[in-house]
Amino acid sequence: MKTSHLQAFPPPAPERTVSVSTSDRDRPALLLRQQIGLIGSRLRQPWSPFGRRRLQRFYARFVKPGALCFDVGAHIGLRTQTWLERGAHVVSIEPQLACIRFLERRFGQQDSWALVEAAAGTAVGTGTFQVDPLHPTTSALTSTTDAEARLTQQVPTTTLDHLIEQHGVPHYCEISITATADQVLQGLSQPISTVAFAYAPEHQPSALACLHQLQALGTYEFNYATSDTFHLAYYEWLSAEEMKAFLAHNTLLEPSLIVARRRG
Repeated sequence: MKTSHLQAFPPPAPERTVSVSTSDRDRPALLLRQQIGLIGSRLRQPWSPFGRRRLQRFYARFVKPGALCFDVGAHIGLRTQTWLERGAHVVSIEPQLACIRFLERRFGQQDSWALVEAAAGTAVGTGTFQVDPLHPTTSALTSTTDAEARLTQQVPTTTLDHLIEQHGVPHYCEISITATADQVLQGLSQPISTVAFAYAPEHQPSALACLHQLQALGTYEFNYATSDTFHLAYYEWLSAEEMKAFLAHNTLLEPSLIVARRRG
């Protein structure tokens, strides 16, 4: 199926621009752990029929057939697959080479899918990306280096504004990066109908900054779903101030997905 969204998709990059630092190349055991971590991530995903139906029910209210969706931090493509199954056009944004290869094998033949091999952040260019080998979903852009624990990579960076210039304004955008979701939203200067971002209690300041940034873009109402249920917690959505108060008092103590829906 060809649409105007898909016609804007750029062709695959001819070569990889991800490079591992010299110190990391001296640690082959650490590289092996990255592959083990990817396998572990696949095993932890809800691939069972029950888990798939639960995801489909959750995303049905946000992702409609033909909608354009951004999967920021696509990892191994659980959300991408769910949205494609709903008939959406999906742009997956992912800088980790092991994940990129997996995504290409899995979705590369689908006309309604495009891949951006970059990390989303505050500017277009390059950045230092730290990969936690055993937990790839916690990897993020950083300004510091923990060489003993992580693989350090120089990766291309992009912004939500730049992605919108290339592909159009998405109806739904999900940011699956708990530590730096606020940096991703700093690269956005216009409202999106629905924005969701991953939350972890240890990264509460980033979540509060996300609420502030979304407030500056438009009038949003908020809800959340815990990662183990994928069921919205509130029948009546919360205002930005109510959600800030909720998070500020450490009420939410488990990994969750915070959803912002634009009003009006």
